[in-house]
Amino acid sequence: MTWFGRADSPHQIRFRPLNESAILAATMLVIAALGAVVLSDAGKDGAATVRDPRADAGGAIPGLSIYVSPGASLTDTFVTLAPDADPPRIELRNKQSGALMASVRTSFAPLVLARPAANQLLVADFVRDEDRDPPEKSRLLVLNLEGDLAVSQIVELPARAGYAVYYPGMLLSADERYLYYYALENRDALPFCSNGGDAQVCDRVSVRTVDLDHPELPPVAVTLDQGCGTISMAQAGASGAWVACGSSSTVSLVSPSGRILRIVDFDIQLSSDQDSEFGHNVPRIVNVFSSGALVGVLVEDGTYRVSSVDGTIVSYAVVPRGFVLARRGQAQEVDSRTALLSIVEPGGRSSNGISGVVRFDLVTGEIIEVVDVTAVSVVQAGDQYWIIRASGVDRASVADPSAEVSLTGQTEAQVIIP
Repeated sequence: MTWFGRADSPHQIRFRPLNESAILAATMLVIAALGAVVLSDAGKDGAATVRDPRADAGGAIPGLSIYVSPGASLTDTFVTLAPDADPPRIELRNKQSGALMASVRTSFAPLVLARPAANQLLVADFVRDEDRDPPEKSRLLVLNLEGDLAVSQIVELPARAGYAVYYPGMLLSADERYLYYYALENRDALPFCSNGGDAQVCDRVSVRTVDLDHPELPPVAVTLDQGCGTISMAQAGASGAWVACGSSSTVSLVSPSGRILRIVDFDIQLSSDQDSEFGHNVPRIVNVFSSGALVGVLVEDGTYRVSSVDGTIVSYAVVPRGFVLARRGQAQEVDSRTALLSIVEPGGRSSNGISGVVRFDLVTGEIIEVVDVTAVSVVQAGDQYWIIRASGVDRASVADPSAEVSLTGQTEAQVIIP
């Protein structure tokens, strides 16, 4: 048994390196590809058909282009997102071969979620409408996977918060009926901040809910604490959501009807050696998780804190000593019992890359294993890891991460949606 550094947790860690030769080969591909032109949508997967999607009322949908490979099946695919591409790009690729099935070019600050039960892809972005004030508006495009990505609905998302650096500000409820999203009112429009002010004081944050079965209804809003900061969300039961404010210690259970049903205070305190490390008063909540009746938060100091049904809060160290959480908030609830988080060596903390991933138990806080992988992002879907590098998207078995398979060539993707 090999140890990945030394864990802060008392639990043993299984360490399994990903294929080092694959990592070296990927690095060489990046070097060789410098200055190369990015492949077109068709790439080596065959010529793509270009379709001009039409809104229900007729006319082209602005800021949206859809490319579908001839004869492509879109139901057995994984989704990648390149939010920094110009224009931003979503790709659907076959889970086994990695072949490009379709790509969607959107307007700015896109978010994407899969809605498997309905065979739909939910895409949110911003478009400009010069007749509006402000001219930017966010919309939700409902794309049908069984119909060549035909747009079946366009739903406005009032006050949806955009981003400069990618941020996953949408959540689909477990029953796939309700879409929760992070909303932010313009602080210049608030009377007590008319002359500007600090975001922590002036921003008015809410989480808003769209009923996808009745999208004609206006979103239901729940206003959160003033200066809430960036929020994180997790599924709660069939239709609810746990919502955590990054700048506070509390997590709220929100219903789709707009009620706050429960508030859990994790009482996050600052230890004496953390003041200079974070540059603010209290280490922030970066992710919230749920497991049955339990709710837990991942804090930027590398602790996972879980609240039981009776309100008892227990803290666990889930980041091995010598490492810190990756900055991009790369943490994922894999299933009802386990989660995955990305770590990086302190010297690389400001970069977008990661040095490894930790799988841990959401109930006990036990570190199940630490996998050594150099990548942009890693997510787990079932018994597979999806790995993004500049050289492409790779796949590895959770049972044997060293058995890595390269699926795609050079990519701009930064996010995978299983």
